[in-house]
Amino acid sequence: MSQVLPLFLFILLSIQLSAQDPSFLSFTVEDGLVSNHVSGIAQDKDGFMWFSTDQGLMRFDGEEMDQFGLKDSLPDQDIRGLVLDDQQRIWLKSANGRPAYIQSGRVVTGIETLPLQQINLESAITKIHVSEDSYYFGSESNGFALLKNGELAYERKGEGIQNIYEDNQGQLYVVSGNLEEQLFQISKNRILLRTGDRLVLRAQDSTTVLMPQKSKVFRQEITDVFEDSRGGLWLVKKGGGIFCYPKFDQGAFHRIRHWFHGKLITSIFEDREGSLWFGTRSQGVLLVVNPEARSYGLDDGLSSDDIQSVYRDADARIWLGNSQGQVQSIDPEGPIKTDDISYDLNTYLSIDQIDGDEQGNLWYGSDQMLLVKDRDAQLSFLNLDGANDLEITEDQHALLANDLGLMRFDLTKDNRVDTLYRGITVAVSALNSEEVWMATDKGIYLARNGGLQSFNIEGGLLQQPITDLAIGPKAKVFLLQGKGALVISGAKQILLTEANGLISNNCHKVVTCNSGVYFLLSSNGISKLYVDNQEIRMSSITKLDGIASNQVNDIHCFGDTIYVATNRGMSVLPMGDRGRAEVPPSLLVKRINISDRDTSVLSSYQLSYDQNNIQVFFSALAFSSLAELQYRYKLEGVDEDWYSSNSSQVRYTNLSPGKHTLLTQVINRNGKMSETNRLTFHVAPPFWKTWWFRAASALLGLLILAAAVYLLFRYQKEKSELNQKIREGQLMALRAQMNPHFIFNCLNSIQYFVMENDKRSANLYLSMFSDLMRRVLENSRHASIPIEDEVESLQLYLQLESLRFSHQFSYDILVDPDIDQEEEMIPPMLIQPFAENAIWHGLLPKDSAGSLSIRLMRNNDLLRCIIEDNGIGRDKAQEIAGRKRHGHKSAGMKNTAKRLNMLQQKSGNENRIQGLKVVDLYEQDQASGTRVEIMIPLQ
Repeated sequence: MSQVLPLFLFILLSIQLSAQDPSFLSFTVEDGLVSNHVSGIAQDKDGFMWFSTDQGLMRFDGEEMDQFGLKDSLPDQDIRGLVLDDQQRIWLKSANGRPAYIQSGRVVTGIETLPLQQINLESAITKIHVSEDSYYFGSESNGFALLKNGELAYERKGEGIQNIYEDNQGQLYVVSGNLEEQLFQISKNRILLRTGDRLVLRAQDSTTVLMPQKSKVFRQEITDVFEDSRGGLWLVKKGGGIFCYPKFDQGAFHRIRHWFHGKLITSIFEDREGSLWFGTRSQGVLLVVNPEARSYGLDDGLSSDDIQSVYRDADARIWLGNSQGQVQSIDPEGPIKTDDISYDLNTYLSIDQIDGDEQGNLWYGSDQMLLVKDRDAQLSFLNLDGANDLEITEDQHALLANDLGLMRFDLTKDNRVDTLYRGITVAVSALNSEEVWMATDKGIYLARNGGLQSFNIEGGLLQQPITDLAIGPKAKVFLLQGKGALVISGAKQILLTEANGLISNNCHKVVTCNSGVYFLLSSNGISKLYVDNQEIRMSSITKLDGIASNQVNDIHCFGDTIYVATNRGMSVLPMGDRGRAEVPPSLLVKRINISDRDTSVLSSYQLSYDQNNIQVFFSALAFSSLAELQYRYKLEGVDEDWYSSNSSQVRYTNLSPGKHTLLTQVINRNGKMSETNRLTFHVAPPFWKTWWFRAASALLGLLILAAAVYLLFRYQKEKSELNQKIREGQLMALRAQMNPHFIFNCLNSIQYFVMENDKRSANLYLSMFSDLMRRVLENSRHASIPIEDEVESLQLYLQLESLRFSHQFSYDILVDPDIDQEEEMIPPMLIQPFAENAIWHGLLPKDSAGSLSIRLMRNNDLLRCIIEDNGIGRDKAQEIAGRKRHGHKSAGMKNTAKRLNMLQQKSGNENRIQGLKVVDLYEQDQASGTRVEIMIPLQ
């Protein structure tokens, strides 16, 4: 090898090993892998991750693992590596020496233009190189073969192949495996050579020694070399662990990261979002979403990993306050040091606040006192009343908030103290010492020009308890206890909650860093806000991003780095969102079930009238978000609005004939949305609604014209019978609505209140009950009533049920403003049975509080009514009903369905009324309620 790569110009560099392992996720056989021995990793053009193992091939979409074996044309069960070529094909290194590749989700072992079946190296493939129409395959112990222009052009057997590479001049090099040196190609003009203990980089006309001969770091064989998109060079050691030169492309070789000590790494891969994947010999796949993050814990010398506060000074020392009454400092040039602040051996102070001033003093705030440590390490106890919040302003004033009030220390005048507010103060924030904002138990106040003024906004949100606030040049952020965060930027106000992307409604601390960046801390992680020109963007930081725990207690910003204190240690990571934030997720249709039968994935389907139940499963290929993805869907012609869910599947039942287009999107944890996926379903009408059947019926009508008089007479008779059935249906509905069982329960409730001497509740309940009875009896006398009367009766019924069941559920009735409730009429008591069914069978069996929503909307000359609950779902309700009352069937909804059917027939045009539709709601494959939709003709 020395003849091929002469060595000159050795540069001896100092070496420091960084031993902290990153935060990572692991995937093993418990997560669906067929084997924990993973030899190769690659990502195809669609975004799926592929893992090669000794027991087959796996495809991963973030939720499910799909296995490929011999039945899927795999050349061998034992696949020992994957290679991605310029055409986005994934080549398989098989153990038996027979090549194959993956394209469009299937294994290809040979086609007419690429006859891979001609090659059989009879030993494991170790190297694959593809160059235009030339394909080179090197084996472990039996030479190599060349396919060119669709033919086997060259084959040489008898020796193992260590490497095959091509330089920027187009010269091909085949390196045999019997040499003592190891050679790896990094790019077209750079190769890496390991000879003995020396690691050498050769780049065109220069040679650099990365590891001197005296070092024993790389005495073991290197099994793989990888260069990431950040300029880092990764070296995998055969004996375990992996080393990285973080800024390899900038020539910065002075510091080496050492990860996964003791783990046998077999492969490394960087996906399109910038995350790193590591294959291991016995521990499956390791995923590092943020390779630039690092953490410190007990294994790194910390006396406690429950870190309550963090501060980084100008000398690059990191100060950590823990819950055991200690402050520890991490010095980049020395060991970790500890200050024990406890004033009693049996009492520990939780160091909740750390800050520093320009004089080099450190300020420690605990729940019992305030301490100052000067540059000579002398501690001074300034206050024995604790520190709820501590802030040092740019003009060198220390602001202390505690249960006695808000004090201001002038650091330029021997810590002269003045009191800005007397009373419980929970938080303070200031741009300077002359304009100080504070959150107290009495509200928000601004201390300015020697005065104190109250601050509030319309809507009373700031009347809520405030846990923290941050005032910056771009916005004011107030954390509302249990209610989210209120952001005020200029004239714009927005309430952030979990519903619109906030990581938790219970954020306990907010920190502003730089201009327009705010970090909201919670037990679920961090929400990061960007405020610019009154525009607010939001992203999240969790364990996926490299922090040690989602329980975040404090955060400190310094330059382009943030330091995060958690209950599992302290983490350091870059300030800005990495490249993954700019990569939108990919959304693919994984599987489609039509009427509970699996079918091929197409963009459009022609379905018969009885194939009107569809279920669609999606793959959202965004591995840096995983379980934090949000799906949106809408079925045109059925849904008026978009629906959101955390579930990667959607289901529709009883689709009406016609064209239906399903629109789906997915949003990752940084707010990036995928392109809209479209699936079209054409549901054919039943044969009796087709044009040819109608034409045949018309022809038949001409043949039986003589019987027209008889048919007319029969039609009149049937119409009369139909009207009679409608009236009977109304009476059945009345009996179903106000059945003796309901009346008996109401009377029992009244009796209970009387026996409890709760006369007020008994009178209220009896008054409401009599009012409802009067309305029902009055409405039942009419074929149609104003919508206003129906809504009032429904409202009264829900109030009774809510009172009877101790407000176990909440409800609301929303009526479209376009509906004239006084003038427009509908048949009475069509909605109540569905509301009763939702309460009794969906909400009451639920362990937690439930909610019921009823919406009335206009749809041409129809009234569209949607009754939706977040109960236990139909399957669970039927199971409970079956256990309680065998053989009993509720008649309320059945009778109402008959009424709707008869109204449809009476209208003379069955297409006018869509009738009844029931949709089961799901979240993460779990039933989350039921939505019932009925269409009622307006009269």
